[in-house]
Amino acid sequence: MSQVTDYDISGSPLTMASFVSELEDIFDALGDSNRGATAPDNPFEGMLWLDTSGGATAEILKRYTATGGWVSILTFNITTGTITQIHGILDEDNMASDSAVLPPSQQSAKAYFMAKTGANLAIGSDADGDIYYRAAGALARLAKGAANYKLFMNAGATAPEWASGVKIGTFTRDMSLSSGDVAYSGVGFKPSAVIFISAPGVVAHSISVGFDDGTGHYAVFGWGAATSLSITASSSISLIEAAGDQQTAIIKTLDADGFTLTWTKAGSPTQTGTMAYLAIR
Repeated sequence: MSQVTDYDISGSPLTMASFVSELEDIFDALGDSNRGATAPDNPFEGMLWLDTSGGATAEILKRYTATGGWVSILTFNITTGTITQIHGILDEDNMASDSAVLPPSQQSAKAYFMAKTGANLAIGSDADGDIYYRAAGALARLAKGAANYKLFMNAGATAPEWASGVKIGTFTRDMSLSSGDVAYSGVGFKPSAVIFISAPGVVAHSISVGFDDGTGHYAVFGWGAATSLSITASSSISLIEAAGDQQTAIIKTLDADGFTLTWTKAGSPTQTGTMAYLAIR
C-alpha cells in the first residue's frame, strides 16, 4: 500500500467553505493511497489511514501514535458523505459506546460529532468580526455588532448579544407627593448602575449628583443657603427646596427595563424636581 506522508493546508485565514474544501481534498488524497482494510506498512507518528474494514457505512479515519497505535479520529458513511462520529471531544454521556474504538488512554471520552454538511453549525455567511457560541448543543454564529458596541449576555442568560450598554434619559418628581416606590422604564435593559443629576426647581438653587447600583447610594449636593457641598451615603438623589423641605431617593431595584426608586419626603416641598440619568448596563 502506498502512503501519504505530507499534506499542506494553505491559505490563512480559512473560511468555513475553504476549510471544507481542503478537508475533502485530504480525504481524496487518502483515498488514493492510505485507504484499505489493512493498516499501512511501516507506520510512523502522525500517519493517517482510512480503514475500510467496516464496510461502506463505517469507514474510519485513524491516526498512528507511537504509544497508542492506530487511534480512531472519525467515522463516516462514504455513500452519503456524512461524518457520524468524531473521537476525542470530551463528553461524559454514553462513554461505553466509544470504548471499543478508543485507545485505553481515551476511553473516558465520548465520541461527539458534527455533520460534514454543517447540519450542526448555524453558520450563515462568514464575516470578519463574527463569533461562535454553543446553543442547544450546536455551534451558532453571532453576526458582528455595530461599531463601538459591546458584548453582553442576554436577559435570559442563554446567549451573547451586542448592545451599546448605556442610556441617557430624564424624568420628573412632584415633590409634594408622599413617600413611596416608583418604577421608571424605557431604559431598554437592566442597568448595573445609574448616575443621577438632580435639581428641585428655580427657587432653591440646589443640585445633586449621585451614583447608585442598588446597593450603594451616594450623592454630593448643595443648596442656596449652604456654604459648602455635602456628600451622603444614604441617597443618590437629593432635592432640597428649603431647610427641612425635600425629597430624597435611592434605587430599590434594578429592573429588566429600568429601575425602581424609593422616594422619601420630608417637610412640605412644593416644587417639581427634574432628574437626568445615565444608565449603564
